[in-house]
Amino acid sequence: MAIIEAFIFLYSYLFISNKREIIKNKKFISTLFLISFTLFSFWATLSFPAGYHTILIILFVSLSLALIANVKVFLSIVTIIFIGFLMIIIELMLFPFFSMITNTTMEQLQNIQEVKLHFSILVKSIELILLFIISKIKSPNIKYFSKELSHQVIIYWVFGMFLMGMLILSIQFVIYQPEKIILYETLIILIFLIYAIIGYLDYKVKINLIKIEKKYNIQYDYIKNLESLINIIRREKHDFSNHINTIYAMSTINKPNTVERIKEYLKNITNEIKNSYTTFNSGNDYIDGLLVVKSNHAYENNIIFDVNFESMLDKVRVDNVDLISIISNILDNAFEAIILSKETIERPIISLWTYIEEEKYIISISNNGPKIEDEILEKIFQNGFSTKERNSDDHGYGLYIVKKMIEKNDGKIILYSNKEETEFQIIFNLIGDKYELYSESF
Repeated sequence: MAIIEAFIFLYSYLFISNKREIIKNKKFISTLFLISFTLFSFWATLSFPAGYHTILIILFVSLSLALIANVKVFLSIVTIIFIGFLMIIIELMLFPFFSMITNTTMEQLQNIQEVKLHFSILVKSIELILLFIISKIKSPNIKYFSKELSHQVIIYWVFGMFLMGMLILSIQFVIYQPEKIILYETLIILIFLIYAIIGYLDYKVKINLIKIEKKYNIQYDYIKNLESLINIIRREKHDFSNHINTIYAMSTINKPNTVERIKEYLKNITNEIKNSYTTFNSGNDYIDGLLVVKSNHAYENNIIFDVNFESMLDKVRVDNVDLISIISNILDNAFEAIILSKETIERPIISLWTYIEEEKYIISISNNGPKIEDEILEKIFQNGFSTKERNSDDHGYGLYIVKKMIEKNDGKIILYSNKEETEFQIIFNLIGDKYELYSESF
């Protein structure tokens, strides 16, 4: 009866929350829930007085299904109470019918186990029939259940605390029933074992979701760069049409030296296109797209963008999402240093070089903007520090986050600044170095 009741709770809950696919996609977890509910209800009934064990079972089911279906705890409790209320109504409606057929009183139903079993079979049969009927109906689209939540770790922690509390409370009942100590211990061990398995499976799901999110972030950045490239090409197309019209007009007028003038005009156009649109081969497609955008930005601001990949980025051991953020953020700082400089820079240059030195992969990003003062150098990587205006939305977080990303990937960043040049030197491990081989074997 407990297993059937567990299935009724599970399916009804998932029907209301519009998440019935969990039964198909998470068959193992669903089976674990059925087993854990059966064990817990037996244990709670054995350990606690009537009434109290019902409350505890409601809490157990609410927390378990909140964890499985990723639903807020309060909303989960309300849903389980609602389902329980419907089950009580069904029992109350069926009792007169059962009493009339079997000539049974309420007192007999409560005290005679055989009568209670027969009535339970009738009730659960009707409930299963109703479940079969609602399985053919589309689930309600309740907006509170459709919101994806990110606090499932908290639910799992609360669930663990609840089980621990039940263990502590049941100890006093074990004291007065020492003959059942083996049964108590067996049930408790099985319940916590199932809890641990659910936690492990949930952890694996979370890791997969994190990986998917990282891939999504990479694609998002890549798409943004592609959109920028399309805008560049669209603008170039418009300018190209203007150039064609100009050449056509020059040919129509046909003044002296028209051919030479057209040649000179085309030569200037060719140089301009070459300087404004440069392709790169860094060993990382996402970085290539980013650098095309930055190259065009440099051209628009009359900045020389010097890029040299002596060693390709496919040799560096770093997460792609972090690498894009690191290079993009530091390049943005380099552009700001030159564009917002109050000093006149005759030949502004931003350089990005990569090379291998002493079995380390080095990314060097430098600019010939103003020198960073010593007092700022000491604080520039601190959380909240910024030289930008106070009303800036991203105030004080760029280089701090960059440093954290680099350290997360077992790298380090060094900043040099003098009157001639400011250089950010980022140092990472190589793919296949001793450190990585040790980590993989561990």
